Amino acid sequence: MAGIDKLPAIEDKSASDDPQRTTSITSDAKGNTIITREDGEVFTISEKDERALVWKFDLRILPLLAMMYLVRSHHVPLKRNMSDNPASSTHSTSPI
Repeated sequence: MAGIDKLPAIEDKSASDDPQRTTSITSDAKGNTIITREDGEVFTISEKDERALVWKFDLRILPLLAMMYLVRSHHVPLKRNMSDNPASSTHSTSPI
């Protein structure tokens, strides 16, 4: 593979290497979310775009979670206390 020599080096920089690394998330008066990265780059997300993104997440994640819940509840029997079932009681209910 001749192209491997030309790949850039990857630096592994953990959070403990740079204690000054911070990301700031704030909101302005209009309800926009402002994200400021540690390198000074600023992102502004409007309230409308944020709602659209959350809605998109909901439409993709919630059906999956519902299916997982239904499959899980179908395969796992409910644990019942023996005292809840009167037929399994040790007391006889037949007349003498």
